[in-house]
Amino acid sequence: MILSYKQKFPWGEPTYFREQIRNTAFDYIGSCISQYDNEGNNLSDLWIVNRKIHTIRDDIYNRWKPGMIIQHAYGVRTSNYECFATGQCIHIQILKIEKVSWRDIITDPRQIKAIEMTPGKDSDVFQLYVDGRLLNGSEINFLAKNDGFSSTADFLRWFKEPGVKKIIHFTDFKY
Repeated sequence: MILSYKQKFPWGEPTYFREQIRNTAFDYIGSCISQYDNEGNNLSDLWIVNRKIHTIRDDIYNRWKPGMIIQHAYGVRTSNYECFATGQCIHIQILKIEKVSWRDIITDPRQIKAIEMTPGKDSDVFQLYVDGRLLNGSEINFLAKNDGFSSTADFLRWFKEPGVKKIIHFTDFKY
């Protein structure tokens, strides 16, 4: 099945998902497959040495299953189509994103594991559950990094709506 990726975040920064997926696919940690991106920018000093070990997707028709072959691509259904890696879905986990109020956090000590998207009294506060288990702040940071984001704030900018999604793993790692 084809997985489509954006080359830039909605706020304009490059995603580097291709390079991170290639780092995962070739288990080539600490270096880029290509030293330059499509625009000629030198990537050797950037954070892109990270690996993207999974992707998070809506799956309302329950199509994703372990063992499926994945074609990682940019420009799906366009003349700019580029399949940059092929892999396999190793396993699936369910991610639930909940938005909670500060009032709930203050009155219920179990809510301390929530993560604030942006500092301030009117901030959105999120709780993330994987397979029904509430993640703590450091686990949410780890989830964001493993999904290819440079920060938890960027992760929550991307996944800003509550809902249930699937984590499609490219490795044996589980939360």
